[in-house]
Amino acid sequence: DMTGVAGLQRYEVSAYAKSNEAIDQLIEFAKDDAEMVRYLALRLENSYKMHELSETVKSVALLGNALEQGFKASEKRKADLEGLLAEVASYYHHEYEGTLNPATLDATEKIYRIYGDHFADGKNAYVMRYNHALSLYQLERWAEAAVIYEKVIDLQPSGKFAEPAAHRALVCYIKQQNLNAETGTKAEDTNFCPVFPRLRASRVTGEWAVDVAYLPAVRVCGVKPHMV
Repeated sequence: DMTGVAGLQRYEVSAYAKSNEAIDQLIEFAKDDAEMVRYLALRLENSYKMHELSETVKSVALLGNALEQGFKASEKRKADLEGLLAEVASYYHHEYEGTLNPATLDATEKIYRIYGDHFADGKNAYVMRYNHALSLYQLERWAEAAVIYEKVIDLQPSGKFAEPAAHRALVCYIKQQNLNAETGTKAEDTNFCPVFPRLRASRVTGEWAVDVAYLPAVRVCGVKPHMV
C-alpha cells in the first residue's frame, strides 16, 4: 500500500527532525561535552536519512568545526565518521549527475572539502580526493580543481587516477590561462602554479598524451607546459 509507505516515510522524517532538534538543544547547553562528536555524527546521520541536503551540509559543517576545536573521538568512531562522510558525498555527487542541480554540486564540494580537511589519510581518501577535484572541475573552479588533481598525483603517482588527474590538471591550466587572458588577470594573482606531467606524442594518432612514466612532473607558473 503506497499510502502506508508514504505515511511511514513522513513519520521517519519527523522522528529524525525531532531528534536533530533535541541534539541542537544539547549542543547549545553543553558546548564542552566530551561526547560532542558522537552527537554531531548522529545529527549528520539523521539529516542524511531525511534526505535534506541543507541540513546535511549544516551537520557536516558543525562536525568539521567540532573536530577543528579539538573534540575527540575514538578510533572506531572516527573510522565510522570517515565512511559516513564518504557515503554522503558520493550519494549527493551521484544525485547531481542525474539532476545537474548546481546547488547540489556546490553542497557536495563542501562535504568533500571537510572530509579532506579531517580524513586526508582515511580509507576512502584517494577516491574522495579525485572526486573532490571532479566536483571543482564541474563547478569550473579551475585553479582549485588543478590543485586537488595534483594532490591525487602526489598521493599515488602510479595509481589508477594518476593519468586522468594529470589530463584534467592540464585542462584546468589551459582554461585558467584563457580565463586570465579574458579578464586581464595575471597568473601570479590567481596563486596558481600547477604541476604538469610531461607529454609525449602518440605514435598512432600523433596527439599529445600524458606520459605517466614522467610523474611526478615539473612545477610551472605562468608558462605553457613543456611538450616532450
